[in-house]
Amino acid sequence: MNFVREKTRNRWKEQIKRTASEIKEGNDFSFIEHFIKDKRIILLGENSHGIADYFTIKTDLIRYLHQYHEFHVVVLESGLLEATLCKQFLSNDSPEKQIQNSLLDIYHNEEMKALFSEEWAQTITLSGMDPQPTYPLTSELMLDWIKNHTD
Repeated sequence: MNFVREKTRNRWKEQIKRTASEIKEGNDFSFIEHFIKDKRIILLGENSHGIADYFTIKTDLIRYLHQYHEFHVVVLESGLLEATLCKQFLSNDSPEKQIQNSLLDIYHNEEMKALFSEEWAQTITLSGMDPQPTYPLTSELMLDWIKNHTD
């Protein structure tokens, strides 16, 4: 049994050595070009909870995909409506308040502010994937908007 496990582990190590790429300089993500060519959707994976470097690199990767490959939508593991409407309904609030009132707690960090405050991110559309409402403030603003814009 241990032999099989060790053989599998070695196979994984070899696969990682063959396919892994090192980010050598700052935000140089050019090594992924051949993976993303002609792609319209890219899955970046679930966030690691509470690791600043992970969020920083992921935000840098989103910036890269947006600026060099014209990706304009980021779907987060968060409430669908709250994440989608946060920039519209909370635009007068600080990035910290927008994040606190629209995204799940795992995103309440300094590294996420770039998606709300930096110039390049103003043309990014945020959305969430969870249909369950998560934040009362955004839900209330949404209900007010519906009342004001419908009969």
